[in-house]
Amino acid sequence: MENLIDFSDPILRLVLPILLKDQTTGKNIIWATDPPPNVDCGPMGEITMEQLDKIRLMPRVQKRLSEQKKRTKGKAEVFTPLWVVKKMADHAEQALNQGDLKQFVHERCLEITCGEAPFLTSRYDPTTGEPVAIPDRVGVLDRKLKAIRENEKDPIVQKAFMACAYQSIYGYEYQGDNLLLARVNLFLTFIENWAEMIKAPVAASWAIIIATRISWNIWQMDGLKDTVPGTDIRCLIYDWEKNEEVTFRQIKEESDNV
Repeated sequence: MENLIDFSDPILRLVLPILLKDQTTGKNIIWATDPPPNVDCGPMGEITMEQLDKIRLMPRVQKRLSEQKKRTKGKAEVFTPLWVVKKMADHAEQALNQGDLKQFVHERCLEITCGEAPFLTSRYDPTTGEPVAIPDRVGVLDRKLKAIRENEKDPIVQKAFMACAYQSIYGYEYQGDNLLLARVNLFLTFIENWAEMIKAPVAASWAIIIATRISWNIWQMDGLKDTVPGTDIRCLIYDWEKNEEVTFRQIKEESDNV
């Protein structure tokens, strides 16, 4: 099966320290599940660059069937087939896209318990592992980027819209390895769409900007408590429009009162 994520890619290596960061604690995200056998830490241990150099972190679909079953039984981890993702994202797009590109790009959406974030970007089929070509991707972010590609030809405006698109998508996940894969998938989606639109290598400064947005917007959380797993620390996210840090609990309470 094709290697879906290459952790040795230089542009990915550049931003991995950012994608590993937990913005709430200032430390790295934690495993919050059983780490691989050759990783010398427990479930509450941080995921590090050194660990990633020793193991092959891979999407669920590329794991052994026995490991998939173990995670399903132990962590209720079940991934959604691509055709179901498409149907659900179709409905989301109908609600978010009213025909105005700027409005569509800025509309915010949240994928709860996001796993590897297929509802935001479908780089590969989560149940078969088949790579999905850019024009055929069905996630909400994919649709925003497609709208930018098809409706805006000025590279400067395209870049600005891409940054706004990444500010608009949110997701949280409990298990650290899934969270990292979600973040990496979103980052690689940016790299792939940059190449498609800009026709040039991505600048390091832009890679860092997008990786930072991803590390804020896709965060590690116990969804039952709105806290960092294993703690009582309420998770922080970033309100890019107000340019301020807020707790996810605060956003939830404000939404409930609308």
